[in-house]
Amino acid sequence: MTSKKWITGILAAAVFAMVPAIPASAAVREYDAGRLLKDIQFQARRAKTHALQLSSFAFDSDLGWETYGEQLTQERSAINRMSTDLSRLQSIRQTLAPAEQRDIHRMAVTLRLMSDNADDAITFYNRNQDALWLPVFHRYLDSLSTQSTHLAHLVRNAVHIDEG
Repeated sequence: MTSKKWITGILAAAVFAMVPAIPASAAVREYDAGRLLKDIQFQARRAKTHALQLSSFAFDSDLGWETYGEQLTQERSAINRMSTDLSRLQSIRQTLAPAEQRDIHRMAVTLRLMSDNADDAITFYNRNQDALWLPVFHRYLDSLSTQSTHLAHLVRNAVHIDEG
């Protein structure tokens, strides 16, 4: 009888010792996901600001090519930072709720489109600095603006859900 109680006590202690580890690791994942979402949100706002600025340049023919270059560089930097953070978020994606997984997928698709448009705009910029007034260049910038606004909205909603 005594050895049964002793074994039961050891098993109970082992089970209770493991219980805090499960929520702690889940809490760490939730913290990491929340922190990464906040970082992505900051960069999404930054990208949106630069993309809207670039899009507004269509109405100012006095701007030099350097002004476009500065904004495109800032836009690319924000996209790169979001890509890094989103990759980290995707690495813990399977541990998150299905709704969060869908949000991450939507963000990834939109960020990929943004990245492609930024690449196209930068390539055009590098090859045609004397023709930045052409509609094709401004279509890249307008698409970038639309996508960055959409991404900022997706991230804002994901952060709101995460905080709720």
